[in-house]
Amino acid sequence: MSAWTACRLVFTPLAPIHIGTGADYDPTNYVIEGEALYEFDAGALAEVLSADDRAALSQLTERRPDDAMLRAIQKFFYDRRFRLALAAQRRLPVQPGVATLYQQRVGQIAQQESRGRRVINQLAISRTAWNPVTGWPFLPGSSVKGSIRTALLDQVNNGAPPLPHERKGLHEFQGRLFRYAEPREEGRWKIALERDPLRLIQLADAVWQGPPDLPATEIAFAVNKPKASTGSSPGSRPTTDSILIQWLECLSPFHYRAFAGQLNVQLLGNVTPPGKVPVEELRFGLQQIAQACNQFYRPILERELALLRSRGWIDRAWDQTITALLNLEHLTQGHAFLLRVGRHSGAESVTVNGARRILIRQGRGQPSKEAAEATTIWLAAKERNQETGLLPFGWLLVEYGPLDHEPLPDLVPLKQACERRLGPVRQWVQRVRTQQAEWRRKGLTPSSLPTRPTTAVSASTHCPWVDDKLAELCSKPGIKPDDALRGSALAEAVRGIEDATLRAQALADIVARWKEKGWWDNTTGGAAKKAKAIYEELLKA
Repeated sequence: MSAWTACRLVFTPLAPIHIGTGADYDPTNYVIEGEALYEFDAGALAEVLSADDRAALSQLTERRPDDAMLRAIQKFFYDRRFRLALAAQRRLPVQPGVATLYQQRVGQIAQQESRGRRVINQLAISRTAWNPVTGWPFLPGSSVKGSIRTALLDQVNNGAPPLPHERKGLHEFQGRLFRYAEPREEGRWKIALERDPLRLIQLADAVWQGPPDLPATEIAFAVNKPKASTGSSPGSRPTTDSILIQWLECLSPFHYRAFAGQLNVQLLGNVTPPGKVPVEELRFGLQQIAQACNQFYRPILERELALLRSRGWIDRAWDQTITALLNLEHLTQGHAFLLRVGRHSGAESVTVNGARRILIRQGRGQPSKEAAEATTIWLAAKERNQETGLLPFGWLLVEYGPLDHEPLPDLVPLKQACERRLGPVRQWVQRVRTQQAEWRRKGLTPSSLPTRPTTAVSASTHCPWVDDKLAELCSKPGIKPDDALRGSALAEAVRGIEDATLRAQALADIVARWKEKGWWDNTTGGAAKKAKAIYEELLKA
């Protein structure tokens, strides 16, 4: 007799999923340009930065470590974003609002504290769990097992309230339900974890097996919404200052069977020493797990769909797709099951019916209270103040089958639904490739970008910031290098440089280039005349 039953699991994300690890995308290892985030490493910096760039960066890092230094470093990388983007190791879709907010905040002051201290925007983006060797995301087995545990606890509890003495401690309530904890005198408990039935279930991390030519994740906002109506109509927009938001990397929904894992169930057979193993009626098999998960998570999803519809928040196309999938015979007959994992899954998805006590914080100066339901919900958004087209977090569809058989036959309706939903992702890939080809056509590649002006300009006056700003301006359709150098947009950008030293370096470089081309003393009108007026104003300052 085998000691194990091994099962294959395949996972299809149905909604954005973020499983945090404590790691972030930091603005010193990414830039955002257009609709993409470009992640780069130290090797890319060595390839992209000229000797002048490296010297400038070294000077920045030697400054006093304060907000001004952090802003300057952020801006240093942002001003060289075209070079860094073309040397990036990963490219991820970025929702429009995230890209806009990044451009507004990079290198800028986030807010003013009451005592006047300026606070720098860190611009860190929380990463979802990923394999640092392959670079692809994965689903931690511990996250999946935790969700399964909640569903099994709910099934065993069957809606009953906790006993009075079970309000504190991890193992009191769970231990009674799973029969691995017993009360002793004076409120003490005897815990025997070897009798916990979940120790017989082992779950491997689920690895990425989705298409290698499509991004597995995307960068989106998480926005917090009150469940109770505040009287505003769908589509009305609150002020962005009143909205609680987060920047998250999320698994993109509808990658068909994007992750593959394994579940093992240990079989005890006749090895059942009393008091040393889980009781027989709590030794769960995979079909029992599927039943418990659908029984627990499906009503939560259906209630959430009803809430989002009633408030006008839901993405209608997503709603139609999910509604159709919920009616699949494969799911209703228990050959697949729903799970919810990761951040912002909602308090209802991690607590048990009947025993649910959610701590509600009521604001400064007011005492917290307990309730059976959360008062707010976190949703994935493209814009900070978005009121429609929102998505919930965390939903997964799990299919299973024997490990020793051929791969699971396709679930055709699911596969077709996923293919339809992935159309915009494929279009994004093509747009990014086209944009990068255009940058290369214009000579914006790291190897071909000029690190110095023509030899007539002294090396001492060369400023790498000017090269990068010109590259940025030339990336726009119809803008030629001379037009960018002579235009007022470059002059306005120089005037906007906060760092006085960098501003002086850029000004000296531009004036030298103008004189080399014979423009400084022969400016007639238009944008060049306006630009020269700005430069002369800065020279006098």
